[in-house]
Amino acid sequence: MTRSQPTSDSFEGTSGQSSILTVDLTYNSGGGSETYHRAKKIYFDSTFNPRGSYDDGSGGGVPDYAVVSSLTPLPASALGAETGTWHVLTHYSSSAKTVIVGTTTVTYEVHAGVAAGTVLLVVKADRINELGALVSSTSTEYWITRPASGQPTTPAKVSTERSVLPGGVQSYISFA
Repeated sequence: MTRSQPTSDSFEGTSGQSSILTVDLTYNSGGGSETYHRAKKIYFDSTFNPRGSYDDGSGGGVPDYAVVSSLTPLPASALGAETGTWHVLTHYSSSAKTVIVGTTTVTYEVHAGVAAGTVLLVVKADRINELGALVSSTSTEYWITRPASGQPTTPAKVSTERSVLPGGVQSYISFA
């Protein structure tokens, strides 16, 4: 999985930036290998708040045009045990936005770390289809350490992303 460097762009009439998230997988499938390729363009504003995304469905997928319909920026500072909804995406079958195919609700949890000056940020995304059924649930954990004075905070992705698919099938991808 790779993400391109942000470039200037616009989405839904608002200036901002975009980045391409690409996933390439090769896996064994009944005696042969299969490849999976997906690319999604992710749009965000100048302060990196999400605005939407576009996936044209290439690589065997289904086209998806998603627009942030509700946004509460992440808090600039947080104590342990804080939670909230970060944003909600409304998914459409195309940029014409005539057919809603689901929503994704992205929430966050902040937990105090074991070491002084550390917190654990857990970001969860639940995708619901147009019938109201859970399609996937993903969580990503980041350890954040208070930087030295004047230095930027750089979260370290440390966890497993877990997706629950229809039928209870679970997939795990670990990052260190």
